[in-house]
Amino acid sequence: MPGYKPLPLSVTGAEADQVRQAESRRRGGDPEAAIRLLEDALEASLLLTPVLPGWLCGRLAALYRTIGRHDDEVLLLERYRD
Repeated sequence: MPGYKPLPLSVTGAEADQVRQAESRRRGGDPEAAIRLLEDALEASLLLTPVLPGWLCGRLAALYRTIGRHDDEVLLLERYRD
């Protein structure tokens, strides 16, 4: 994703696997599928802890920006900030 290095292999778990799948989908030209995967990963993460993972939010916000979903990008970043 723009400005992001691949997720390090040391980051593991279901959410990390979904982020890697999303990165693959984005590189394959399917940003909408990548967004769905990241949104699902974010929901799964929130079931474990109320803390939003920055690395996941950053990737999702960047994809929202890429496809012009600016309102969603701002809402997500404000939610992360709060």
